[in-house]
Order: sequence, then C-alpha cells, then structure tokens
Amino acid sequence: MDYIEDITQVAVPAVDSGNTAWMIVATILVLLMTIPGIALFYGGLVRQKNVLSIIMQCLLIVGVISILWVAFGYSFVFGTSLCGTAAGSVIGGFDKVMLNGVTPSALTTGNIPEIIFVVFQCMFAVITPALILGAFAERIKFSGFMLFTILWSILVYNPMAHWVWGGGWLQEMGAIDFAGGTVVHINAGISALVMAVLLCVAGLALVFCGFWVAPSGEIDNSVLVAFGEICTFAGALFGVDYSYKLKIKD
Repeated sequence: MDYIEDITQVAVPAVDSGNTAWMIVATILVLLMTIPGIALFYGGLVRQKNVLSIIMQCLLIVGVISILWVAFGYSFVFGTSLCGTAAGSVIGGFDKVMLNGVTPSALTTGNIPEIIFVVFQCMFAVITPALILGAFAERIKFSGFMLFTILWSILVYNPMAHWVWGGGWLQEMGAIDFAGGTVVHINAGISALVMAVLLCVAGLALVFCGFWVAPSGEIDNSVLVAFGEICTFAGALFGVDYSYKLKIKD
C-alpha cells in the first residue's frame, strides 16, 4: 500500500521591492534634514566665526550617534529580550546588541529588510539631538556638547523611543506617534528648553558680574537659513510623513 505524504508548503514572505525602495529614499531624505538641513539652518543663525563649529557639531552627531545606535541603541529601543518584564516597559533588551540577529533576510513591517528599518530609525536618533543645538549654540564648549549629546541619547532618547515605538509603557497605554511628534519634537523641545533656561541663569550671572557679553541676535546669513529650512522641510514632508503613512497602511 502506497502512502502519499502530504507536504504543507509554508509561504515565505518576500521582500516588497516598492516599499524597500521608498524606505531607502526616505532614509536619505531624513538624513538630509540633519546634513545639510539643520547644519545650514543653525549655521546661518550664528555669528560667522561659529558657522563651521555648528556644521562640525552636526557632522559629529551623525557619526557618533550612528555608532551608538548600531552598538546598543537599536537593541534598547526595539529589542525584545525583556518583553513581558517590568524592565521591558523601559528598555527593549539586549538581544539585538551590535545588530545581533539582524540579517539581510530578516524582514519587518511592510516586508522590508530589517537592516533598512535599522538605518531609517537611526536617522531619527541622529536628528533629535541635532535639533537641540539651537538651545546652546555658541554658548558651550565643543567637549561639553559632545558629552551632553552622548549622555542625552542614551538616557533620554533611547528610553523615550522605546516607550512610544518599541512596545514600552506609553505604547501599551495607546500612545500613537507616526511621525516623531513625541519621540523627536516634544522630546527635543523640552530638552532644549531646559538647556536654554540653565544657560540663561548661568549667562545672566556672568553678565551681572561683568565677565560675559551676550552675542548679537542678528542673523548672519539668511541664505544659509533659507536653504537649510528647505532641506529640512522637504525631508520632513517626503521622508518622514510618507514613510509612516506606509507603516499605517500595513
């Protein structure tokens, strides 16, 4: 008697070429919001002698935060090893440290390669501390800026991104953030306000004692400001909004 073995074929998800292509374009557009967008926008608002410093700060943010994101930032935000525990409401876990398990064949929402999603989210981790630059431009040392950026990214951005996007307690409560309104803008805005207030108090004390003269508030280069704003607006409109509309659709 012949026995016929039924073999059930499981459909393997295929990469969606259209979604993947657009996510790559969107990633580039979001990067353009930082370089040259914010770099030129803030560079045009400071005095001429500090333009290069602001541009270099933006470049260093891209480099340093990208390294931190690949090393452990992505794992802290989108990891799952702590899922179901009390700590899982605060950070994702350590299972994706150094992009462990993120292979070219791994897919995520929208049937796009997870590595594309990693880079796309990295651009948000990059632009958020860059937005805070305007709060202390020309007012702190380069080393102080670098230390602040690294600590802020680890202690503020990563937990907030996990709370809202990575399955943390805010997302569990129903919080929705499709284009960075909470993770990027509110987060950076409040942090910038705190920095500005702290520096204002310190600056007023120095001015009162006669040790420091406040710089002029005049715009040094309106062309740089306009060009930087155009790059930032284009990246926000096409790179951020349309990419998250794709996520909503899926």
